Amino acid sequence: MSRYSFIGAFMMISALLATLPSTVFAGSLQVSDIKEKMVSVNTIGLLPLDIQMMEIFPGDLVEPREDWAVQAKEVTKNLMSDFFSKTPYQLTPIDIQGQENQIEEVMPLYKRVAATLNAGVLDQFSPISLPGRDKPFDYSLGDVSFLFENRDIDAALIVIGADAYLSTSRKVSESASAVVKLVFGVVNFTNPEGTITMALVNRDGAILWHSSQTIGGTNFREPNIHQYIMTKVLESFPTTP
Repeated sequence: MSRYSFIGAFMMISALLATLPSTVFAGSLQVSDIKEKMVSVNTIGLLPLDIQMMEIFPGDLVEPREDWAVQAKEVTKNLMSDFFSKTPYQLTPIDIQGQENQIEEVMPLYKRVAATLNAGVLDQFSPISLPGRDKPFDYSLGDVSFLFENRDIDAALIVIGADAYLSTSRKVSESASAVVKLVFGVVNFTNPEGTITMALVNRDGAILWHSSQTIGGTNFREPNIHQYIMTKVLESFPTTP
């Protein structure tokens, strides 16, 4: 291969790599006896997806985009259905009609817990002890048995996410960090882009598994691109022994 051919090939590969999403943050934690606990799990109830899409205008004016969020939720739901169709578990949506007030108590609490867990992983090079590293992973949302009453489910899956774009359709950089902080509470992401966080919870509210990914270059409305972040988030999902 000539020198010029090599340079041309290198530039082509570099251009292709530049189009791929880049991981900004990744982390997952689970209880120590997760495989034993998953033996009794057959059906997983999926709570309504809490995915927020936002458009940022000059002056950091934030406008929620529910139309984008509807598209993102549909893409996410389809990708999750595809993933779980290849596992031993049955994923079934939970209709929360009549239980909205109880759900509104659970979701902010999980966002706070997720913020703590994500911030702990981000601080891995600091002297602060990381959640789940120095002792068994043990986090709970309190009694969530209301989710299981009159429903044939063995665990519940919580999914939250956020993505933001400039009004020019370019991805938001540091100027939108406060927006994602609003979604996840106190988490201190550095230059956040698209973020998906999930948790598997049992009847007692114990978090059995938690996984989060923040990836740049995503578009939650685009199936092919969003599949990348969903694959990353779900690759640590526990299976039976």
